[in-house]
Amino acid sequence: MPRGISARALWLAIAGIIVTASVGLLAWYLMRLGADATQNGVPLIGFSAESTGTVAFAGQFPSIEAPPLGGPRGIDHGGGRLYIAMAEAGAIGVFTEDGANLETITIAPAGGSPVSYPIDVAVISAEKLVVVDTSGNRIVVVDPGNPAAASPLGARDEFSIGQPTAVEYFNGELYVADAADGMIKVFDSSGRPLRAIAAGLEPPITYVGDMHGTSGTLWVSDSNAGRVLGLDPETGDIIRSIQMRFDLPRGIVSDAAGRIYIAEAFAGIVRVFDSDGTDMVDTVGDEPIEGFDRGATMTRPEALWWNATESRLYVSDPEQGRIKVYNIREEVR
Repeated sequence: MPRGISARALWLAIAGIIVTASVGLLAWYLMRLGADATQNGVPLIGFSAESTGTVAFAGQFPSIEAPPLGGPRGIDHGGGRLYIAMAEAGAIGVFTEDGANLETITIAPAGGSPVSYPIDVAVISAEKLVVVDTSGNRIVVVDPGNPAAASPLGARDEFSIGQPTAVEYFNGELYVADAADGMIKVFDSSGRPLRAIAAGLEPPITYVGDMHGTSGTLWVSDSNAGRVLGLDPETGDIIRSIQMRFDLPRGIVSDAAGRIYIAEAFAGIVRVFDSDGTDMVDTVGDEPIEGFDRGATMTRPEALWWNATESRLYVSDPEQGRIKVYNIREEVR
C-alpha cells in the first residue's frame, strides 16, 4: 500500500467506484429494458373466447414500462410499416404493427426555425413520405433512405402553402389542408398542382385536424368548428355531413364495412358511425371493456389507422405518448 493512504480511505474509494459502476449499470439496464420493449414490439391480445363485446383493448406501444414516444400525432401505413409523426421529437418513427421500432427519421428544421414539429404524414411510396411541419409552416417531401435530402413541396401562387395542418394521399392524389386560406390544395404524386377545393364553403373550413378518403368521399374534420364534413374530392362540395357537434374532432378512418371512426380529442373517445355518417353505432374508450385494466383509457385521441387484416383500430395519444390498439368486431351493436 502506498505511504500516506490509509486502509480505510482505500476501501472507501473502492466502495465508491463499485457504487458508481452499479448505478451506471442499472441505468443502462433500465434504458435497454425500455428500448427493447419498443424495438421488440408488444403483445397485442385478441378477444377472449367468452367475450361478447364489440370492442376490446389489444394493447399499446411503447409498453407502460418503456419511455413514451415524443408526442405521437399523425399515422399512416405502407409496405407493412407504420409511420408515426412524433411532433415533440421532430421525427417520423417507423414501426411494425406490433410496435417494434424499426427506425427514426429526423426532420431537419426549416431555415429560421429552431426545431421541426411534424404533426401528420402521408405515405406516397417506400421512397416518398409527405410530412406536415407546423414549425416551418411547410410540407416536406422525405425519402426515408436519404432524409437529409428532404425538400419542401414547391407550390406557388394559389397553391402556395401558408399554414398546413393535415395531408391525405387518396386515389393517387395528395390533399393538403391549409388553414391560412381555408382551402384544400390537391397535387399529383410528383407534387404537380392540380386544383384547389373547398374555397367556397360557408362557413369556411378553419383548422382541419385530419382527412380521410374512401368510397368517393373526402372526410374532413374541421376541428375548431367541431364538425365533420364529407366533401366531393373533385369539387370540394359538401356531399355528406355528420349531424353532431364534436368536442375537437381529429382523426378519421373507415373500416372494411365502411363505418366511420372519428377521434374526439377533448372527450377522450372515438365515435363510430355507419357508412353514411347518419347514425352513431358504437364508441371506443369510454366504458369498461375487455382489457380495460391494462390501459385502455385515452387522454387525447389524435390520429387513427385501421388494420383491416386484424380488424384493429390504432389510435395515437400524444399526451400519453403511446399508440393504443383496439380489437373491433365486424358486427357492432
